[in-house]
Amino acid sequence: MVGTSETHVERRAGDGDAFFNALTLMRKRRRKVTKAKRASEEITYLNIVAMMDMMTIILVFLLKSVSFSNESVTVTQEMTLPYSTIQINPVEAVKVFISKGEITVESRKVAEIHNGTVDEKYVDSENQYLIPTLQKALVKEAEQQGRLSQINEQFKFQGNLTILADQDVPYHIIMQVIYSAGQAVASEKVGSVSFSKYRLMVLRSDGGGA
Repeated sequence: MVGTSETHVERRAGDGDAFFNALTLMRKRRRKVTKAKRASEEITYLNIVAMMDMMTIILVFLLKSVSFSNESVTVTQEMTLPYSTIQINPVEAVKVFISKGEITVESRKVAEIHNGTVDEKYVDSENQYLIPTLQKALVKEAEQQGRLSQINEQFKFQGNLTILADQDVPYHIIMQVIYSAGQAVASEKVGSVSFSKYRLMVLRSDGGGA
């Protein structure tokens, strides 16, 4: 009887060790699962919204600190400017180019010219002085200038427009360009700005720029 009792106690002790080992193993597994879960919950992707906010702030800072250089004009081989003895230096302005074959605003073509006349498809059917495509392009330029003046306090939209016309372009085309520019008024969001100062670019008789 005594021997049987001792054997029974030893078995219980062995069962306790096994239970303790199983409990320890279970806790280790639980820690691993918890650790893996936390790792899976960590942000492993780029927050695009925050990045866009940062880029917007940088853009506004650059626009506020930008400075503007002197006027620089490149004339194509298809255009020959008239000569003049004028000594006034050019100013910062939106540029309209009138060659023998087309009208461009900065570098974008807005109308074609054939035989000394603006193609009919670019001219308003009810007003022969208005070129709608030119008007829209200048409205876009005026709105861009207006937004810049709102962001950058050092930049103020002066309404300057420089016209670079080939010396053989008929006078009535220049009048169409000037009239269309006068109809180009930006939206009220940027202050209803428009072009009010027109200059014709010429070459100095000494070979220099206008």
